[in-house]
Amino acid sequence: MLELQGEVMLLALDDVTDNRYKFEDRKRKIAQELNQLTSGKRLERLRMEYQATKGEVTGIVSESGNDYEQRQLNEAIAQEHTFLNSTNPLKLQTAIDDLHHISYQILRRTPDFLIGWFQHLLSKCETFNDQLQAKNLIEAGKKHIAAEDYDKLGEVNVRLHSLLPEKEQDSNEMRHFTGIS
Repeated sequence: MLELQGEVMLLALDDVTDNRYKFEDRKRKIAQELNQLTSGKRLERLRMEYQATKGEVTGIVSESGNDYEQRQLNEAIAQEHTFLNSTNPLKLQTAIDDLHHISYQILRRTPDFLIGWFQHLLSKCETFNDQLQAKNLIEAGKKHIAAEDYDKLGEVNVRLHSLLPEKEQDSNEMRHFTGIS
């Protein structure tokens, strides 16, 4: 690649020969070789991530899931052979995302998770777009925690989340609470 880069630097900006196209072809071949060398590692990493995620979700489903979520998990596991043996990383990533979706269905009705999300949102209070509305929601959230009304706390969390700047809403740390990939 460095050799190719050096040759391209020597090429005049107004070069009209087919050298420019030869360099593009060589660059494409190098990119294909690099992809072939690293694709196996990416697949292996995704397979390991799938197994770890499956273990976590199985625990969450057995602890707090309902029949519908157990059925969803069983269906996902029944399809394992199709994507674990695949060479397409998108299939593995989709399976991982499906497992995360099952876990977030459950976590979003778990008191500890909802309280943790609320507390995390409190740490972001200076960044809310509407401070007055955020203050009112925070007070409501504290009352819902005291009253152990976790359905209402979940609604407060969603509304507080929507008051965050877009960049903050899409951050990796916030994805832990929202389940949005």
